[in-house]
Amino acid sequence: GPRRDTRAGRSRPLFRWRFAEDYTGGFLLMEDGPRPFHLAMAGLYCLLCLVGLASNLLVLYLLGRLNRRAQCAINVFVVNLALADLQFLLVLPFWAAEAILDFNWPFGGHMCKILVFVTSLNMYTSVFFLTAMSVSRYWTVASALKPSGNPCGLAWAKRASLALWLLAGLASAPSTAFATALREFEWDLCLLRFPRGIYWLAFHQAQKTLVAFLLPLILICVCYALLLVFLRQRHLRAVGGRGRSSEVTRSVMVIIAAFFLCWLPHHVIGSWGILVKLELVHWSRSFHLAHVYAHPVAVLLAHGNSCANP
Repeated sequence: GPRRDTRAGRSRPLFRWRFAEDYTGGFLLMEDGPRPFHLAMAGLYCLLCLVGLASNLLVLYLLGRLNRRAQCAINVFVVNLALADLQFLLVLPFWAAEAILDFNWPFGGHMCKILVFVTSLNMYTSVFFLTAMSVSRYWTVASALKPSGNPCGLAWAKRASLALWLLAGLASAPSTAFATALREFEWDLCLLRFPRGIYWLAFHQAQKTLVAFLLPLILICVCYALLLVFLRQRHLRAVGGRGRSSEVTRSVMVIIAAFFLCWLPHHVIGSWGILVKLELVHWSRSFHLAHVYAHPVAVLLAHGNSCANP
């Protein structure tokens, strides 16, 4: 059975549930680390909530002031991205409260499912709309010089946004179905409790890594590569010179690097946990420390990128 820690006169599990996953995607749930670390993470969640609310509300305000002629497809995706981030920011205080309570979950089973769904939904919608923005950027520029081109495509953008919300909801359904609040070793926990066997965990992590990281990253890179090639081949050198091309190149590199660096640690640590669970990689002290300290920071980094997207 799980090892126990009797600090503070209480028995607490170092590994809470054999076939469970916490809401952030951490497998083989580990010793929770020192309380100052919990408090620091809770404080950062609250700071992220405040900054994210301000920035996303500002984006919605500024876009709302645009007249109809100034609206375009990419703004539709930005609005949807901001709305997705706002609904996620509203649940961050609950996760901060859980961290303050040493990862005790005081809000019950229904709230556990709701918050897991909202958190998972935000992960998928953020990545999906970032990808849609990349496709829209390329399509807008590529079609602008064509006589029949329609660089805005508002109707298309709205239909695509609805489809992306539905797709994100479907992708979040497994997390919601398996989310549960349970009591283990005198601790109330909000976990994803999968059926017996490790393959549900493997499938869940593979879905997240492929659908919410690798495939979108490939699409984003392809779209911006095509965009750079297109700009360099067209008349922009004549009107803007190489300086304009360099500006676009730098902007593209920043967008891709931000997406890659903010999401990579989250998916690497989650995939590492699956490999350990499948006994393809041996358990190690470094794995334990990565889940105690690096994993919460990786999750914060990923959500921070999502909330700062606009």
